[in-house]
Amino acid sequence: MRSFALSLLFFPLFSFAQKSYWQVEQTKPVIVTSLFFDAVMQEFSTLDYLTYDLTTGNIQYYDAYKNGLQPVSFDSSKLSEKKEWEVTPKITDGKLKVLIYGNNNNIGFIICKPAGDNEQAFLEKVKASKMLVHQQLMDAVKEHPVVNLPKDNPENTDVEVNLGAYSLRLPRDKYFIVRTADSYQFLSKTGDEPESDFNLFDAGYNHNDSLSDRGFWPVVKEENLWLSIHPYYDWKTKEKGAGGYLLTNSASVSGGYVNMATAQQESTEELLPLVPIFRSLKAEKKGISRDAYNFPGCDSKGEKQTVGALAITLPPNYQVREFYTGGSNFYQFGVMDSLQFSSENPDSRYYPVEELDKNGNRSLSLASGGVYSLKNTRFSTDIGKIRADFEREGISVLEQDDNGILYRYHGSYHLLRYIRKGNTHYVYTLQFKTLQSCLSEFCRSRKMFL
Repeated sequence: MRSFALSLLFFPLFSFAQKSYWQVEQTKPVIVTSLFFDAVMQEFSTLDYLTYDLTTGNIQYYDAYKNGLQPVSFDSSKLSEKKEWEVTPKITDGKLKVLIYGNNNNIGFIICKPAGDNEQAFLEKVKASKMLVHQQLMDAVKEHPVVNLPKDNPENTDVEVNLGAYSLRLPRDKYFIVRTADSYQFLSKTGDEPESDFNLFDAGYNHNDSLSDRGFWPVVKEENLWLSIHPYYDWKTKEKGAGGYLLTNSASVSGGYVNMATAQQESTEELLPLVPIFRSLKAEKKGISRDAYNFPGCDSKGEKQTVGALAITLPPNYQVREFYTGGSNFYQFGVMDSLQFSSENPDSRYYPVEELDKNGNRSLSLASGGVYSLKNTRFSTDIGKIRADFEREGISVLEQDDNGILYRYHGSYHLLRYIRKGNTHYVYTLQFKTLQSCLSEFCRSRKMFL
């Protein structure tokens, strides 16, 4: 199956003022130690064509799997960025042989046969090759088995959620809706993977109209609700079929469209349960707020605890411990350059906070973290500045309120709350294995500082 194409800029040792036309005949890997090199060699097919300018050494590549007649210059290849690769073309015995050499570790040849002696005849062959691939892909779409979109369940308990100029009906308390600069992402609260099930974004166009540019074609249409496939054609085995699926919908709003799309999935089974959600997209403002959907029935209660001079509330199954420094017992935690907590600083303190199971025991699967304090009269910050600093470091912040942020880091979910009392800065931070548990404590802890 084709996914990308090789392109390089060659500098031959000879120069003739002539442009020649070639068709890929075969590739001959000699030594292969790199998966990248192996993939590159397999990308060339007998359906691909080249032009070779003997004067400049420039080679243009016509990929049969790419739309249009515009060739790709070989100097845009990923391979050309690897300085250890050397590429040498040579015309011998009426054929163009391209040697790709990588420090004795990866060696192969691309062998091409003549494909005409003028550009018009050559381009006709290129067109025919591209049309063959296109026809095979379209046949894969036509021959795809019939897919029936599920109907809505009239007795469902879905919740209508207001997302600005439009609304969606979502299963009750299933998703965590993340608002980004230009879209909404929908993360499953109980899912193991942190990726979004689907996203929703504003645009000046109907997203469905651009699917063919990405190689997707609809097999089911229900107005603007489309289930599309990414067809493939294997030039070696002649096999064709669906290489992936996509669910999309669009609704017209003032000044443009609101678009919904899933990530590409391997089967329809992963997408069909989302059809009622996609079908529910309406260009109207109604339903509960995003915050109310994200945190339904939020319990803000807790038991009063004291950490240093700070009074807080914690869940009944959380405990605070004293931390004694000395010997190998130390701590170090940095929020930003000017807010660093360390056992080496006499003005810094750390109070471990741990979630306990029903038997009062600690576990690696439960939340852990602590409360940090630092006396510093010359420094000031707020949660907005902390978030900006985190995002500059590439940390994915999913939610923010008046004094806290919820973020994802190294496969875990974290919450962090900041408050200043007098000249002392306090940070409450916990790490969670699951999104749902992090959401619960993030909501509960909004008013934890007394």
